[in-house]
Amino acid sequence: RLFTSQTGEAWKELSSPPLENPSEAQVGLQPHCDQIFVIEPGRLHCLDRAAGWRTFSLPDGAKWAGVGSGGWWAIGSRSSTRVRNADREVAAWNWADGASEWSAVRIRAPWWDAYRTIRDGGFEDLRAVYTQSGPLMFASQCAWFLDDPSWFLFTRRSSGEFDIQRLRDRELASIQRGPGDRPVVVTTDGELWDLKGRRWRPRGTAEHLSNALGSSMRSDQHRVQLALADEEIYGVVRRFRHGQSEQQFAVRSADGGRSWAVRSPENGSRLIAAWAI
Repeated sequence: RLFTSQTGEAWKELSSPPLENPSEAQVGLQPHCDQIFVIEPGRLHCLDRAAGWRTFSLPDGAKWAGVGSGGWWAIGSRSSTRVRNADREVAAWNWADGASEWSAVRIRAPWWDAYRTIRDGGFEDLRAVYTQSGPLMFASQCAWFLDDPSWFLFTRRSSGEFDIQRLRDRELASIQRGPGDRPVVVTTDGELWDLKGRRWRPRGTAEHLSNALGSSMRSDQHRVQLALADEEIYGVVRRFRHGQSEQQFAVRSADGGRSWAVRSPENGSRLIAAWAI
C-alpha cells in the first residue's frame, strides 16, 4: 500500500498497481523526478498522476530500474558472452524518451578495470543505478558477498566507456544527488564519496561520525542510512553488539559531514528512516 502527503499530516492512499506477484514487489521512489514505481519479476509499473499506473515488460534478466536523464534504465544480468567460465555478466538497458522498446546498453571498460572487476567478483550482476545528474552510474555487489562485502561503481565517461572502482570492504547504501547536482555515494559505514576526476574519494565522514558516537564504525556492528540536502545531512544509525539489544541514533550534520549532532529516540520510539527534501 502506498500513501502520499503534501504536508506530512493528511495522507491519501494511492491506487494499487496491477501486481501479479505482490510478495516479490519492490517499491522505488525518486522524489527529484516526482516518480513512484514498483518492480516485480519481469514487469515495471510506474505511476502517472493523471492516467494512473502504466505497466511495461522488463528485459529478461533485469531486476531493478531508475528514471532520469535519458529516460528509463533497467539493470541486472544476462547470459555471459565475454567472460570465460562465467554464466552471467552485468547488463543494462535503456528506454529513451519517445522510444517503443528497451535497447541494450553496451558496458565497455578499460582492460585493467574489467580484468580486476571480473577477478574480484563484481562483473556478474548490477544492483543499483543512478540517473539523476552528472554521469550515468551503475553499481554491483561482490558475487561472494558473504565473505567480501565490497561493491563496485561503474561510472560512465563522456566517451561512453565506464570506469570501474571497487569500494573494498564497503557496502553501498545509496547514490544521491549532492551539492551542485553532483552524485554522492553513501556507504553503510556512514562514509560519503565524491567523484574527483575519474576516482571516487572518501570525505572522511565515517571517522567524524565515529568520533561523535564514541565508537568505531565497524561494518559488522553498524548500519548507517544518510539523506542529503545540499550541505545538510540527516541520518539513522543502528548499532549491533553481541549480547546487547540494538541501539538507534538520529544524526545530523550542517556542514557536509565534518561535525555531527547525535540524539537517541525518546519514550521508546523507533527510528525507521531519514529523508531530506
